[in-house]
Amino acid sequence: MKRFLIQFFIFSFFLFLLDACHDDLPIVPDKTASFSAVTKSAGVLDDNLLLIQAAMQRVDSAVPFLDEFYRLYGTPLWEYAIPLGEEERDISYFVPVYDEKHPNIINTIWFFDIFEDTLRYRTFTRENEHIRANQQDFVFDELSYNIFGDE
Repeated sequence: MKRFLIQFFIFSFFLFLLDACHDDLPIVPDKTASFSAVTKSAGVLDDNLLLIQAAMQRVDSAVPFLDEFYRLYGTPLWEYAIPLGEEERDISYFVPVYDEKHPNIINTIWFFDIFEDTLRYRTFTRENEHIRANQQDFVFDELSYNIFGDE
């Protein structure tokens, strides 16, 4: 029940901020691409996450951005991605991002939303003014605790 409530609040929060997403791209499945170098094992990821990873690689090959993303935010922890309300036409995930400069703390979440054939994505950080104004930084603390434990 506690996990459901946390997911509900997180999902509600991201729906609130989703209207600010501007990075839309069409999705075309590509089974050959994956972020296996960044994940524990591509086998533990569901098909939607693999599809998201493939789409992000295609974007990176057209307009390189992943190296800069890793430098600014850290490494996406795909194996800890949390689905938010899966329906056939609207699938959302948030992926915690780990930065080695801040051990055992999640400061960034990479949010993905698939609606019909469009992938929308956005990065949220603990310092985001909407997150601070709405006192939603507990989400980052909860993720940090769930991933790293009480360290």
